[in-house]
Amino acid sequence: MIRRLPLIFSQFLSPKSSSISIVNQGEPCPQTSLLSYYGDARGNLLTSTVLQRIALNFVLAGRDTFFVVLSWFFWLVMNHPDIELKIIDEISRVLRNTRGPYNKKWMEEPLTFDESDKLIYLKAAAPETLR
Repeated sequence: MIRRLPLIFSQFLSPKSSSISIVNQGEPCPQTSLLSYYGDARGNLLTSTVLQRIALNFVLAGRDTFFVVLSWFFWLVMNHPDIELKIIDEISRVLRNTRGPYNKKWMEEPLTFDESDKLIYLKAAAPETLR
């Protein structure tokens, strides 16, 4: 995946995508484009290679942050068995209602958006990790 990122970024940073205008209160701002924020002091756009490196930094920084938060979430749940039980009960209830009582069927497919929307307690517990 990492080896494919330069190709993905170069497609995203192509001249066609760089002509996307920023919209302010419903009106396009002709003097700015999506990539114009990444120019030097004289208004010259940075090179494609520099822009690719900036994009890669965002991807890698987000990935690291996400996994740190996810690790803390699982550590906190593991150390609070009452919370863990509530999360397991909620997931079981939602899957039982949407996929039936056979828990082998629960693992055949990932959660749908509708199913994940019904996981109110889990969606509340996850952001608590950030406090």
